[in-house]
Amino acid sequence: MTIADLKMKVALNPRSSNQRRDLAAKLLTKGFFLEALEQAQIGLDLQDDELSPVAVELEELERTILERHLDALVGPAFEFVIDNHLPKVENGRVVELSVHVEGDDLRRVAEVFTSPLLSSLQVLGVIVDDIVEDVIAKLDMAPFALRELNLWLRGNLSPMTLKSVLEAPVCGGLESLYLRGTQLTDDTVKALGRSAATITELTLRSDDMTRLGPNSVNHLADARFTPSLTALGLISTSIGDQGAFNLASLQPFANLRRLALRDGVITNDGAKILGSDPVFEGLEFLDVSRNVIDDAGLVALRGLGIQVRSEGQHPSR
Repeated sequence: MTIADLKMKVALNPRSSNQRRDLAAKLLTKGFFLEALEQAQIGLDLQDDELSPVAVELEELERTILERHLDALVGPAFEFVIDNHLPKVENGRVVELSVHVEGDDLRRVAEVFTSPLLSSLQVLGVIVDDIVEDVIAKLDMAPFALRELNLWLRGNLSPMTLKSVLEAPVCGGLESLYLRGTQLTDDTVKALGRSAATITELTLRSDDMTRLGPNSVNHLADARFTPSLTALGLISTSIGDQGAFNLASLQPFANLRRLALRDGVITNDGAKILGSDPVFEGLEFLDVSRNVIDDAGLVALRGLGIQVRSEGQHPSR
């Protein structure tokens, strides 16, 4: 038996109830094969050995049909960009999705949120307040709960709108948050800290390093989720030596295991602070690549006895 044979049986077999037959047909059309096979097996009294040839085709065909299905929903404005592959699929359901969107097309993102197993979402493109508000309203009805959210922001996304995104029901169990864009400021971090987020991994990457300064570290220290953070990235920022001091001395950061501070303006002074009895005693990895640190600073960091990445230092910056 082939997929085509199964579709024919599902469509024509009079022994299957109309409801079960229609459901199986829809699932097959959308590429949700395992559910369709289950419905077909129940409705058509098929045996496992009859279905095994169909199962052999699953991996290739589910991706093909999924691609067509999503393309039909969202059109050419969306570009799937995770490692140049299609969305990650498990058991016929989308679990990881990445979309590249411009302007109003973001409103159509919600149309692909049909999988209750979707746990990782990455959105890249121009994102502004009024569009995000529309999407949040749709997210309130989404059948899934995100564990990972990546937003690459271009456009006017206010701190309070970001706070609203994080407080949407689908983000109630969010564990990992990645934010990148020119709109990231100290006020953004302050609003983030006031949200009800439950994240344990946070990365903030500024495309304008002057807008994220040492105050952002203070705001993070005040955030309700910070004591639970195990991984923190502050990338392309101007937190500098003062920010390094705040990180190393403020108790809410004590549980960090991984810390990335690359592409910044930390000097030897900041490196010595980070390497001298910081609060995060369980730190396992530190990335200070492309800061303003020379050999003296690196020696201080090696005193931590952990893995330290220090590629491309710029002592003359």
